[in-house]
Amino acid sequence: MSQRKRKRKPHPNYVNWMRESKRLKRLSEPAEVIDEDIMMYDVINVTTVIQERACIDHQPLPNIPSATTMSLSPSQSDKSLCSLPAEILYYLIDYLDVPDVLSLSEVNSTLKMLVDREYYGHLMLPCKAGLLNTLTTPPRLKVLRLTTNRCFRLLLNPKTGRLPFNELNLTHLKELSLSGANYKQGVSHSFDYILKDEYISTLLEILQVVSADTLTRLEFNTENTTRMVTHVAPALRKFRRLQCLTLHGRSPDAPDMSQPQNGSLVLTMLANNSYATQLELKKYLLKESNVLTLSCHWIRVLRVDLGKTGNMNLVDMRCLEELVLLSADFMTGCYCPRHHSHGSLVRNLAEASPNLRYCNYVDLKRLEMM
Repeated sequence: MSQRKRKRKPHPNYVNWMRESKRLKRLSEPAEVIDEDIMMYDVINVTTVIQERACIDHQPLPNIPSATTMSLSPSQSDKSLCSLPAEILYYLIDYLDVPDVLSLSEVNSTLKMLVDREYYGHLMLPCKAGLLNTLTTPPRLKVLRLTTNRCFRLLLNPKTGRLPFNELNLTHLKELSLSGANYKQGVSHSFDYILKDEYISTLLEILQVVSADTLTRLEFNTENTTRMVTHVAPALRKFRRLQCLTLHGRSPDAPDMSQPQNGSLVLTMLANNSYATQLELKKYLLKESNVLTLSCHWIRVLRVDLGKTGNMNLVDMRCLEELVLLSADFMTGCYCPRHHSHGSLVRNLAEASPNLRYCNYVDLKRLEMM
């Protein structure tokens, strides 16, 4: 009888033994020899997982329209933002930062129309006359960020001779930056600079108009007079959501420390009358004989530009976590804290700021572990 030859089914090149150190070793699971020097262990389990994933990946994707073309409505999605009343959405926008509001307007056409109908993202003065007329003509859009680094004399309306701030809708302002050459030189022979009365009055009027729950970043010029302590500092108390306070100074010579209107007192009063946890001092150029003393226990981030000869003394800054010593030319951290203030800053930080973690963008705790 002729025996029928069985056709062997093709099967992978499985192996159950492997030679190690001239001895054969039995594998706990079969393996597959893929190439001369490549072997896949536990081939059965790997093959099963690949087949399961292949079944999932090969399923057709549902036909979902893109976010730019689809129009969300309460009938389509009861859980979408667009299903909320407009009053609720405007209330939520009041607690968002400016970049978050602009990102929200890019979600879909409905939210974009909602944001563009009520708000204007960033206004930088001076601007084109057409844009200014649009923002000052009813219904006036709510400006979220206002920036100007020019002298107020350049912002006057040539017809009316008035500044444009009173005509803008600044009730929901989130970020305000008023800088520029708005100083008048003092009558004395010192190098102090005094702010113009028009600048102080404009700053106070804007702070009075802005809502207490919207402003998060504030930047303005300072002077070494009692007006900063008696007028500007109390106006900062109402902004409970203020996060960053940036102060500009131009005086290369601080007044005598015995005088009540010295620079240290002005900066300390401004910092202690605000809820800001981030304080930045720009262009406070001090002579080598003068020392700037700061005291505010809730400041977490401090960026200071005192010039190459400036000296700084910190008092009760126990919450300070980050310190950056800036350069007036490059606004980058470039001073070594061991050499700043004639070497006294390091000892001062150890006593006044025990929780300091970063100095000139360097992680001190990580540096200590190296």
